[in-house]
Amino acid sequence: MALLLAAILIHTWLVAGVFRPVIVASGSMAPALLGPHRLWTCSGCGASFAGGLESLPAVGRPAVCPYCQTAQDATAGEDRPGNRVVVDRSTYLWRAPRRWEVVVLECPRHEHQWCVKRVVGLPGESVEIRGGDVWINGQIARKSLADTRPSAVLVSRARTSHAAHWYDPSGAWNVEQERFTHPAGEMPDAKHDPPIHWLEFRAPARAGSPANDDGGPILDESPYHQAESRRLNPVSDVLLTCRATCGESGELLIRVRNRDQDFDLRLELGSNVLTLRRNGKVVASRRDVDVPTDAFQLDWL
Repeated sequence: MALLLAAILIHTWLVAGVFRPVIVASGSMAPALLGPHRLWTCSGCGASFAGGLESLPAVGRPAVCPYCQTAQDATAGEDRPGNRVVVDRSTYLWRAPRRWEVVVLECPRHEHQWCVKRVVGLPGESVEIRGGDVWINGQIARKSLADTRPSAVLVSRARTSHAAHWYDPSGAWNVEQERFTHPAGEMPDAKHDPPIHWLEFRAPARAGSPANDDGGPILDESPYHQAESRRLNPVSDVLLTCRATCGESGELLIRVRNRDQDFDLRLELGSNVLTLRRNGKVVASRRDVDVPTDAFQLDWL
């Protein structure tokens, strides 16, 4: 009897979804939370991607892989139910909601139904969406690295099965066991001293767009909404995460170009100095960076 009362108390007041499943019924929060969806495995790059059952391609049209733009038979995927969630009822007893948190609330127009949404505006703020960006009180709402991780949408994985738009102009890189590797030593390169062997990412052009050797901008499209017809916007807030294993000397360089801005992040492995440059000028530098000898992870927003 005591256990039954405890279970009722937990379900009613503290946590919902433990004993009676709470299932996401739509794709408004995709890809963070998926509603009923169809899962495909791309025949071109081998990646898996999901599309909402409420927004499948029109009859006779293919599903398009978001990673390599390969067309798939839209009817050949596996249908799955929406994600199951557990709702913590106690969090906001102690504090107010914070921006970018996922919350559950009672639907204003449907009594006894819940909605799951992400907090954007806080009390007293004005909220706008311009060109795909969220603006708060006339300023773009920038996310921190911690805020970006849970809401980021995967664009590409630099692995053999997902590497359809990663390029090696220098010919110096190899593909081994689901990773890119660079051999010891350097190859002649007349443009740089010492030579720099870039591994380049080029966003694939959308189906039907003119061919472009340099690719195109990263757009705010979602593979979940395959039938989406809205105007797509270029994305400027991009998160790069990489795991690297390096030797005791040399340099690791990462370059990001955004319109007329070039950002270079350089890690000197011998002296463990990390330097950030914008358009060739140093904007930040840190010495004695702790770099493990086996492998390390780098996140750059």
